[in-house]
Amino acid sequence: MNGLTVLAVAVAWLAPNEGDATIERAGRQATVRAIAYMETDIEAWNKEHACVSCHNAMPIVWGLQEARAAGFEVAQAKLDDWLTKSRAIQRRLPAESLAYLILGGAPAAAEGSGYDAFAGQLKKARGPDNGWRSGGQRVLEKRRARRSADETTLWSLLALAAAKAESDAEAPAPSAENVEQLTARLLLDLGRDAGESATDRGAPLRALQNEDGGWGWRAGAPSDAIATGQALYALASLDFDGDRAIVEKGVRWLVAAQKANGSWTVDAPLDGWNEELTKHSVYWATAWAAMGLSRTLAE
Repeated sequence: MNGLTVLAVAVAWLAPNEGDATIERAGRQATVRAIAYMETDIEAWNKEHACVSCHNAMPIVWGLQEARAAGFEVAQAKLDDWLTKSRAIQRRLPAESLAYLILGGAPAAAEGSGYDAFAGQLKKARGPDNGWRSGGQRVLEKRRARRSADETTLWSLLALAAAKAESDAEAPAPSAENVEQLTARLLLDLGRDAGESATDRGAPLRALQNEDGGWGWRAGAPSDAIATGQALYALASLDFDGDRAIVEKGVRWLVAAQKANGSWTVDAPLDGWNEELTKHSVYWATAWAAMGLSRTLAE
């Protein structure tokens, strides 16, 4: 198993005509720039701080694994080094960081029990009220506790499904206005074969797309790279041809919003902000943007 293999999809979204081919090239170029940024900047962070921070390395690991799976070239030696360092601190990680490592395929190269050990640790992190409580970056963001716990629970259940580990925890119903919750629940339902059509499954996310082509973290919020990457990742995983125009608009927004150094930023706070989050938010935004593009442009 390599990351989210239970949901792996090969899609060729943007190639049937000349206009689509143009935005596909732009999307691929943006992804290549994002990979270069993640590889160089995260390495600089590691050297400066002498650590692999759970606030930034986990989404980067998943993002690079997704890019590689989609056919993009990544620096394998660097990725292997981050995977090794990330596994070394796994017992100190909050639930969502551990879930991201599982979804990014970190246990696949681990010695010994691999996914069983990671899944076992994630199960132990489950709280007394059915789900998983948030930590790490979500605490820095000062998110509302209930909303954050629901998102952490959805990612944890998705990670356990990817690890083929059973859980009797009930998946929370996603808010119809929350892109991250809708993304995680859609991916979870795809793995469970919930029986809905691709049209029905993607409808809530489609409804939240902004006029500029991107998505904000909730209904009415300005478009940002995290939410847009998440929405694209989920919709591309549906492999529904009717989403072609919606996906193309999302790709165009990400291409236009990318910074010259290959990164994306998140300008609007969520439920609060913390100055410590400035650099971390760039890593998360860049990782999710690259993941959305990678899944959309997978060969």
